[in-house]
Amino acid sequence: MPEPQCPMPEREYQQLLYLLACALHNKAADLNMLGEINHAKLYRIAQKHLLGAITCMALEQAQALPSNSEQRKQWLEAKNKAIRKNVLLRNELQALSAELESAHIWHIPLKGSIIQDWYPQFGMREMSDVDVLFDPAFRADVRRLFEKRGYTTKLYNINHEDVYEKQPVYLFEMHISLFGEINEQNLVETFNHFEQYAHNVGDMLYRKELDTNSFYCYFVAHSFMHYSAHGTGLRTLLDFYVVNQQLKNKLDPKRIAHILNSIGAYAFEQELQKLTTGLFGGTQANVLEALSEKQLSLLSQFCDSAAFGNTQHFIDQQLAMLAKENGNTGFSIKAKYLIKRLFPNRTWCKERYPLVYKYPVLLPAFWIWRFVRKGLLDKQAFRELTALSKH
Repeated sequence: MPEPQCPMPEREYQQLLYLLACALHNKAADLNMLGEINHAKLYRIAQKHLLGAITCMALEQAQALPSNSEQRKQWLEAKNKAIRKNVLLRNELQALSAELESAHIWHIPLKGSIIQDWYPQFGMREMSDVDVLFDPAFRADVRRLFEKRGYTTKLYNINHEDVYEKQPVYLFEMHISLFGEINEQNLVETFNHFEQYAHNVGDMLYRKELDTNSFYCYFVAHSFMHYSAHGTGLRTLLDFYVVNQQLKNKLDPKRIAHILNSIGAYAFEQELQKLTTGLFGGTQANVLEALSEKQLSLLSQFCDSAAFGNTQHFIDQQLAMLAKENGNTGFSIKAKYLIKRLFPNRTWCKERYPLVYKYPVLLPAFWIWRFVRKGLLDKQAFRELTALSKH
């Protein structure tokens, strides 16, 4: 097999991927295969990808936690905080679900709140928030319910999701649809009314769950959406492997292919099938050597992104999309990108600046303010310009 031109991920990423595979298979990592560990660097990478808890568990099982008391404490705190947060969010979801049931409001917990239970050990899959799809006819009622429970409304009636937050760790994103106006139109059209494929949970009449194929397609579509925008990190690869292991004998390949092809995500799903099987299908330390150049390139994109993506990936994807739409590349595409970012349209403002969306006459003044405030003073603008220059 010829040596791939795409460089291997750095040592700590290779160690992390090996530890993750061992954790998924409930097997102690071989210390000889791990080699010397730079725990400070490994910890930073694991936390960046929301993988601190599962990495700590793998290190514990291999008896490879550092002897340094401060570093050891860091790892154990990452694990314990993740477990505590998962417990609190799970209990809160159960309490919320009971209230929604009593109020006769159908609701469907989504994504991480379901996937976390498919990992080998509780707490391995860290939770950042809880996503729930619910009956849009009861949007105001749900807001009152949350505020009665002590939550602060962070976002309401702007896009397809309302956001509620309460200390110390509670964050709920309540969706009236799986995708909204800020997403690609084909996503909205394909997944509109997917609740029709849901069924009741146990003896509850209003708590529901998506059928297996619908859950899988939404999971892939959501991952693809993030990958295509700002990028997404290694936790998505773990989720993908775990979900496929859980559902592999229950999926309808023809329906999956039809739905994912309609949103342009089928090739992405097929590539992730190969990549995650190669990474996590066993517990050999040298699995990266068997990956193709294409797979290594894809893996590097996930390694380079944090759990919620990065600016360079966002710029690269946006320029690629503009080039495809306009049929040209180079300086003109970069100019189009800058104009789009400096002078966003009314739809872009709907979620971020609802007053401007409501009164379009404010757009010119908004553009001037945005140029002065964001174009000249904002750190994110500087990061985007830097990324643009590197493309």
